[in-house]
Amino acid sequence: MASTVLTKTPTAGNRLKWTFSTWFKFKSGGQCIFGGNQDGNNYNVLQFSGTSQIDFLNVTAGSVDARLITNRLFRDSAAWYHVVAVWDSANASAGDRMRLYINGVEETSFATDTNPSSSLNSIINSANELSVGGYAGGSNFNG
Repeated sequence: MASTVLTKTPTAGNRLKWTFSTWFKFKSGGQCIFGGNQDGNNYNVLQFSGTSQIDFLNVTAGSVDARLITNRLFRDSAAWYHVVAVWDSANASAGDRMRLYINGVEETSFATDTNPSSSLNSIINSANELSVGGYAGGSNFNG
């Protein structure tokens, strides 16, 4: 159901390193797959953009401080996709601090490629609400 969102508010954990993995099908762009939300100015989200790209971003104090938007478009609504989003801001290599894997292959071509600064805390694991299929203030996943 498009209106169903799974949420949990965990205890605080590692905000420098985490991985999210899921299988999904989708119906159209502009929808949240996974998110962590402190408030409207501090959140992480993995979503489809309105142009059928995958968008993985972190917002702190209302500013986007890390973001990957794929060049590749995802439009096959009959296909299953496996996505892995990796946050590792403790990594010495800036290009390895955020990574996306689609169907077991690392995405390396991005329309937007803004890596987090070294040791930037994400909202994920900050004892704030985590959501699968949507997030507070975002569009619920329709797939």
